[in-house]
Amino acid sequence: MLRRFSGGLLALAVMLAFACAESDASISNKIRVKLDADRDLNASQIQVASTDKVVTLSGSVGSEAAHQRVLKLARETEGVKSVKDELAVSQANAAPAGENPGAAAAAPAGPSAASTAPIAAAVKARLAADQKVGSDPIQVEAEGDTVILTGTVKSTEEKIQAVRVAQETQGVQRVEDRLTVSAS
Repeated sequence: MLRRFSGGLLALAVMLAFACAESDASISNKIRVKLDADRDLNASQIQVASTDKVVTLSGSVGSEAAHQRVLKLARETEGVKSVKDELAVSQANAAPAGENPGAAAAAPAGPSAASTAPIAAAVKARLAADQKVGSDPIQVEAEGDTVILTGTVKSTEEKIQAVRVAQETQGVQRVEDRLTVSAS
């Protein structure tokens, strides 16, 4: 009886460990969201991959300060065992001399496609990482600090969660909900 109980308890502990384990995709998504949301980084040239909770960062950044910031964000992400740094510092990604790298996000002039792309990317990454939002394709467009969601979702709850995720993304001031709920 005790042996059967011990075996059952061990099986339960193993299942719980696997259920609670952070997946590599989830870790990569969390890091991507952090990078895309950081207004002082141009994360468009950074690739994130995770295998067995070891994160590999590759691509290029515009300065040594950005390089250190990316490494810090990745290392501080829950579930990360270690970070493999394959980033290159490239002046091609740097802001022009005398310009603050975060200035484009704060500039009062009308938004360009380049300045709204990180907002759209951050929303897409957060939607992909959210377990309450299904695998239905949701299109995300950004116009300034307004995000437009289009597509079809399976339920009203999924629609509400998708809008909530978008609203809670850094840099988003307004969400235009054009999502439809499937009739099935």
